[in-house]
Amino acid sequence: MGKQTQTRTQVKTAAEPAAASAFSAWLRRQREGMGLSPAELARRLDPAAPPVESFEAGAVRPSRAQAETLADLFSVPPDQRTAFVLFATTDLDTDDDAPPDAPWVVRVRPPSNLPLQLTSFVGREGEVDRVASMLARPDVRLLTLLGPPGIGKTRLSLEVAHMLLDAAPGEEDTARRHSYEDGIFFVPLASVTDYALVPSAVATTLNLKLTANQPPMDALRDFLDGKDMLLVLDNFEQIVGAGTAVADLLSVCPNVQVMVSSRVALHVYGEQVYRVPPMLLPGKEVKVTPESLAEWEAVDLFLQRVRLVRHDFTLDEQTAPVVAEIVRRLDGLPLAIELAAARARVLTPRGILERLDDRLKLLVGGADNVPARQRTLRGAIDWSYDLLDETEARLFRRLSVFVGGCSLSAAERMAEDDDPSGARAGRDALDLIASLVDKSLLKEESGPGGENRLLMLETLREYGLERLRAAGEEAEMRRRHALLMTDLAEAAEPHLTSAARDPWMARLDADLDNIRAALSWSLSDVGDAGVGLRLAGALGWYWEHKGHFAEGWRWLHDVIASVDDTDRSSVRGRALYALGMLAEERGDIDTARNALEESVGIFSVSGETRLYAYSLLVLCRVTANLSDLSTREMAAQAVDTLRALDDKWGLAHGLEVVASMDYVLGDMASARARDLESLALYKELGDKWYTAYMLRELGVHALNVGDLAQACAHLDEAVALSQEIGFHFNLGLALFAYGLVHYTTGEYALAEGSFQQAVALFEALGDRGRVGVLTRHVAYVACRRNRLDRALALLKEAAAIIQGTGRTWHIALTVMATGSVAAALGDWRLAARALGATLAVFEDGVNETNAVADDIAEYIDLYNGAKAKLSSEEFARLSAEEPVSLDHALTEVLALVTASRTVSSNRQDAKLDANLGSYPAGLSKREVELLRLVALGLTNFEVAARLFLSPNTVRAHLYSIYNKIDVTSRTAAAHFAVEHGLA
Repeated sequence: MGKQTQTRTQVKTAAEPAAASAFSAWLRRQREGMGLSPAELARRLDPAAPPVESFEAGAVRPSRAQAETLADLFSVPPDQRTAFVLFATTDLDTDDDAPPDAPWVVRVRPPSNLPLQLTSFVGREGEVDRVASMLARPDVRLLTLLGPPGIGKTRLSLEVAHMLLDAAPGEEDTARRHSYEDGIFFVPLASVTDYALVPSAVATTLNLKLTANQPPMDALRDFLDGKDMLLVLDNFEQIVGAGTAVADLLSVCPNVQVMVSSRVALHVYGEQVYRVPPMLLPGKEVKVTPESLAEWEAVDLFLQRVRLVRHDFTLDEQTAPVVAEIVRRLDGLPLAIELAAARARVLTPRGILERLDDRLKLLVGGADNVPARQRTLRGAIDWSYDLLDETEARLFRRLSVFVGGCSLSAAERMAEDDDPSGARAGRDALDLIASLVDKSLLKEESGPGGENRLLMLETLREYGLERLRAAGEEAEMRRRHALLMTDLAEAAEPHLTSAARDPWMARLDADLDNIRAALSWSLSDVGDAGVGLRLAGALGWYWEHKGHFAEGWRWLHDVIASVDDTDRSSVRGRALYALGMLAEERGDIDTARNALEESVGIFSVSGETRLYAYSLLVLCRVTANLSDLSTREMAAQAVDTLRALDDKWGLAHGLEVVASMDYVLGDMASARARDLESLALYKELGDKWYTAYMLRELGVHALNVGDLAQACAHLDEAVALSQEIGFHFNLGLALFAYGLVHYTTGEYALAEGSFQQAVALFEALGDRGRVGVLTRHVAYVACRRNRLDRALALLKEAAAIIQGTGRTWHIALTVMATGSVAAALGDWRLAARALGATLAVFEDGVNETNAVADDIAEYIDLYNGAKAKLSSEEFARLSAEEPVSLDHALTEVLALVTASRTVSSNRQDAKLDANLGSYPAGLSKREVELLRLVALGLTNFEVAARLFLSPNTVRAHLYSIYNKIDVTSRTAAAHFAVEHGLA
């Protein structure tokens, strides 16, 4: 007897005692569900039958007649009775996925030719469910999975098809129109180039015999009529003209459903489109750790495919950020990720990442058993590019110059045809753009102002740039791109100094990457510095509003340096004005003054009154000797000019500048009146940004004159409004001012909290200069709280940021702050030396232009303390030592104070060691060491770090100490240490 082929329904051997378990368990459930006892069921079944308990124990099977009776008792449907009797009387197995209330039901899988996959399907559960849900809808007859090359359309369609093939019908599927009982069939069409051959290709897949006297389409209709079937048509883009035939077929075969994978929509009646997205990948904002990456589909795919060639690969702290960046650079495209992972045979992840600048060259070498177009990324994109006509291909190449996408109007401008041959043949720009979207080479998304933006995957963009260079079009398209960005910036510029800035800021934000690319091109050997000057000069207020002072300053500095310095054009004047404004914000006063003086000179000759007034206002603020009324009068004249021009926004801006001068000159009434007039104008204009700005300014000015209640009232409003509108730069400055309020009132913990919040905001804005300044202020707080180790660490951090910037005042103030730590250590000679390094800078006194409340307080305390502690001769000698440079002085003083702190700590240790064995209250040496650090103001974490303990151990020691010395707080413990000479 030959070997019999096994099926899903297999005969079990008598040696298997659990053969009746499915029936016995079902019988018990049904009996109990009807509330019958075994005896009651036996009476209804057959008085001569074995006890029901023997059936439920699996010891005995019912007879055929008894099984028929059970079918009647438990209402088994007539069409299932034969299967039920076999189930009850024999030891045939059941399907694992059979319904629990009808385990005898055997589901017959529909016929299929779906190819099995040799690698696992990774992630994308959401896409599988969404596509399957669409196919379950009665109104979906034709579903197209649409996407760019390498996005994984074929693999997704196969995964959905396999899931539908394996799905067991149940109550949850009652809404489904299709059971696909006649089969699910996969039809590969990549090799078909004539759309008239599609019916024959489908017929061949279905093993349909064609005759010479009947067209293939007619034969296919006849065969499929009445069939309940799903056809998966793969790679349809090159034969999209066959879409009409597919639609015709569906119109006469109501139970046939079609799922198509294509890079191009079919555009036939009834087609539903599902755009296949890239795999989920970690954004730049995600904190990358081996654990956090585990949830991302793109990373999971990369790891699984890498481990096919390097079984020992693991994700750790070093490789996790590299892998995250790889999948980002590859746009989450499954094909690109798989090809990159294959390179792990010879490259580390870092090696793969470093070569992704030329990803089309790197991503080759796919498996031999996949189509040729899937063996290289370039091959996959070639397949799509070759389907374009010349006009579509030209626009695709041109749009590749955009970084991060472009507006629809910009794309239309790039489509303008300067080809004298007239090759566009009448196709308008919108038609071309729509065609590229349909072919999955562009993606649409909503942009600012309701205008759509067009995005191109970076992988496609790199390919497009290659083609652009090969066509000899790159130079002209780069110029056209830069001029587009310049037109945008110049159109936005007048609105940026108005309440209507928000929509224009949003448009500039959307094209920021394009603006940067255009500026980079303008500074290149093949670029046009004149275009760069126009573009950078128009963006001054954009950088100002964003708080991106360093970036704006860098672009302006470079483009101005690259053009003829004898140029006296208005374009140069605008760029110089913008440079001066941003240089002032950065504290680069020399650059600001020089740029603004030249800008004022240009506008005074050109007669551009408004720009002259704007430039003059900033110049007055930068160069003013604040005791000189003439500078203040020049600013007042600029204000009068703007009032005459009826430029309300400029007038509000000018009033604020003059008010700042009045505050310093001591004319408080005039200053406040101008500030309030400025605030009223901003409110009248509906300018929330500068309303928030003026509220913060009023708060700072109230703080500087000691009106803390008024300061808090204004700052409360400023913080609330800045949070509402997302004005993070102003919010950071308002929190800075709040910290100064708390510092002034001695609420040092609150002051530190406000300063640290401001630090976080400026870190996010990339404003390292203000981070350095704020870090110095946190150090002031630490010094006041006697946390000298923390103060020193913070000052070193501030110095690392500020040194080398040329910002004289901030370097000097950091030297002075270091002197304050020396004073706290009792080293007044070193404190005086720190003062000496800064006295030349402070010779005109510390004023609000360069320092704020805690700077002033620290300066006064340090100066008075040193004079009181040292003799006049010693103070004069030490404070007269001039440093080689402030940067050098800061390094030197920090080193000396650090050494002094170490000596102080060693002396305390020696003092404790000398008293060993005589500690009060039975304290141990370790407890005394810990108590001394607590008295110095260190936190548990800082104490733990100093003593090489864990914070939990420190906490346990503190409980013991508090118990021994009978105190309940750190303050009381510190007092005890001082009183007993332990600190």
